[in-house]
Amino acid sequence: MARSTAHRMLATLLSEGFVRQDPVTKTYGPGRRMLEVGLAALRNLDVRAAARPELEALRDELGETVHLVLLEGTQILFVDSVESNRAVRVGSRTGMTMPAHCTAAGKVILAGLPPDALEEYLDALPAGLTPRSMEDPAVVREEIRQVGQRGWATNYEESEDGLSAVAVAIPEPSGITRSSITVSLPAERLRPERAPEIAEATTRRAQAVGARLLRALSAP
Repeated sequence: MARSTAHRMLATLLSEGFVRQDPVTKTYGPGRRMLEVGLAALRNLDVRAAARPELEALRDELGETVHLVLLEGTQILFVDSVESNRAVRVGSRTGMTMPAHCTAAGKVILAGLPPDALEEYLDALPAGLTPRSMEDPAVVREEIRQVGQRGWATNYEESEDGLSAVAVAIPEPSGITRSSITVSLPAERLRPERAPEIAEATTRRAQAVGARLLRALSAP
């Protein structure tokens, strides 16, 4: 790479905080933004490692596919999945993103946001994914309020035709809600009377993940 090109690239990275320059030696090193990215990735890996045993246990208990989900801006990101062993099941969504309000996982995370952060999301409300998706900010706000009171969220074919889900937020030591566990299953298997049963089992697993994260944070 030409020196002039490298200099322009470093100047851009420097202005954005991804690198820093030593004022004496003039050498470059990782900047604040790069460290933030690395720490965020490390936190995500911590959640994934802590959650994996509980995802597997919940799959075995309910016989349905279970996902670990994180909030990324206005989207939720599926970061891990344990598939059901049933012939008719929901497949892994690992790596996929969806608008948060169209999913049970996203709704329960949104319910844990500070009011101003939720309003920012509603101001930039993404388009829905199916005819059942909510697209009126007032309707979404009321749904999130109910989810917050109940402690768990549902999705009845709002993200994908034929797919429904129940989700519970993972309590984290920071007190900031940014992840959840969601049980995904064919819509015909999520009868209204079954949702509280799934929510109860998922809550136990989410609390176990939260306890594991707290122990990891407290370890010397």
